Amino acid sequence: MQELAASWSRSLGLPYLRLGRPGTYGSSGEHSKRRTPGEIALISAALDAIKARHGYTRFHLLGWSTGGHSAAALMARRTDLGCVVLSSALLSFRSYLAEFGRNEDWTGNKNPIDPIALVDQITARPDLRIFVVTDPDDTVISARSQTAYVKQLAAAKLPVRQIFIAASDASAHLLDREARQVLAACAKGMADDAIVAKFSRTSCRRRSQMPMILRSMRRI
Repeated sequence: MQELAASWSRSLGLPYLRLGRPGTYGSSGEHSKRRTPGEIALISAALDAIKARHGYTRFHLLGWSTGGHSAAALMARRTDLGCVVLSSALLSFRSYLAEFGRNEDWTGNKNPIDPIALVDQITARPDLRIFVVTDPDDTVISARSQTAYVKQLAAAKLPVRQIFIAASDASAHLLDREARQVLAACAKGMADDAIVAKFSRTSCRRRSQMPMILRSMRRI
């Protein structure tokens, strides 16, 4: 993880930190407690500790897939976030569960944090810029649920842009590399319209002709 972070720092020309949620990527904590207030509080406390140690005053934040759930939840409790990129992200959890015909999290939690329900707690600020990066054919977290979150942000007059990009994997979900490039462009001051124009990239291939990826195999 350290080597990967150093590599991306060199590639992007920016300080780059990779923060594992509790119980992931070698971090301490219980991954079974994901999508709970305790998980978000722990991640926020880790960011506070990083700020104190290194003297940072602001973070630009990228969350991919379920990490996007955490990043979106953090927006509702922190005012030190500048550019925030949510890539193939779990942003409307109730609608996600409904697509599986479920009423509780895979962990058994009946009241998971749902980012779309926290939108009204996000403070609009001049330096806050939000990008949601989506493949329209995502079979892990539907584009429909991601777009519902974008519409909720827009209704709340928050600065959000959605970028549609075709992922290279069969499940149309793996957009973390592209999302890093979007984040770097935002952090370096590129205008929103220019970012959307530069990175928007969809594919005409028909994924209906590809082997079906069973959702039950991609529980998150």
